[in-house]
Amino acid sequence: MIGIIREAMPDVPVTISHPGLGMLGYDPVHWCRSTAIDFFSPHFYAGLLGESEQVDFPAAVSTLARYTVAVQPNFPGEWGVGGDGVTPEDTRLALRDSLWLSVCSGATGFFHWPGGPFYGEEYVQAGEILTAADLTRFPPRRADVCVDVSGAVGLLARKREYVGAGFWDVVNFIKADHPAARAIRDLYAAQMFSLATGVELDFAADTAGYPVVLSLGEVVHWDTAALPRRFIPAPGWQVAWRAAVNFNPVLLYLRNYAPAAVGVHERRLRRPVSRPAYLDISLPAAAYLVDIHDLDAGTVRTVRVSGSGRLVLADVTSHDFVLVFRPAVYVV
Repeated sequence: MIGIIREAMPDVPVTISHPGLGMLGYDPVHWCRSTAIDFFSPHFYAGLLGESEQVDFPAAVSTLARYTVAVQPNFPGEWGVGGDGVTPEDTRLALRDSLWLSVCSGATGFFHWPGGPFYGEEYVQAGEILTAADLTRFPPRRADVCVDVSGAVGLLARKREYVGAGFWDVVNFIKADHPAARAIRDLYAAQMFSLATGVELDFAADTAGYPVVLSLGEVVHWDTAALPRRFIPAPGWQVAWRAAVNFNPVLLYLRNYAPAAVGVHERRLRRPVSRPAYLDISLPAAAYLVDIHDLDAGTVRTVRVSGSGRLVLADVTSHDFVLVFRPAVYVV
């Protein structure tokens, strides 16, 4: 089929999509390697990804972006929360998180089935920020720390051999005492570790050239003081970020993380609370210009900060922020 499409429309990118169970459904790395697609388009629905008290729905969504991008561009194409008792505000924040956490974990974009007036607002705002940042002009840099996922790739590629054929067999596999189920749980745990601590991670099966390489199962047991941390969020906040070579620019998402089990079906989402918002920075240049986008207020301001110090965003706030860093240039 891919060959037929390429012959008929050689300039049209080709993708494949899989059901909305994330990594529980099909292994994206296996399918990217075994087909001639241009990008992978996963689907996600809340309650079907193996979410739990340890990993919320948007974080699970973004884990697949970090896992897939090592071998192929990733562009989510179907997504939804649903469930009685989930409010439009809950859904809007889940969309915001899924979009920004995915993009900052390496996804080339984000889309889902249309619906709800608040969706357009989030996309318009994201489009304006990403267009101005223009990360596409800069080659991506390797992360400071690599997580070796070669074992997980082998296990997940063969998952159909040891998972029951029923739909709920697949969904409930996350709880199984099986190496493949543990690998998915470890991938989620590594992503949550990165968001909470600010430790930048690449998931890679080929670890050559990385200064620090960790095995998948040991990530969460490491002392963060022994690992590079370019951005350290204040307590109660999570940070996801991606940078071009030489950290010019850096795109960063700071979310106010107060986990909540929402609605009758206990969707694993969040409901922000007011708290101090700041970010400790450790970057190579002496100073940076930072565009601070307040996603809730719809405002942007630019400040100059030291490459090593603390950036205070608000004394107390329940808002989320996107920051774009560029080295400050002195004009004589």
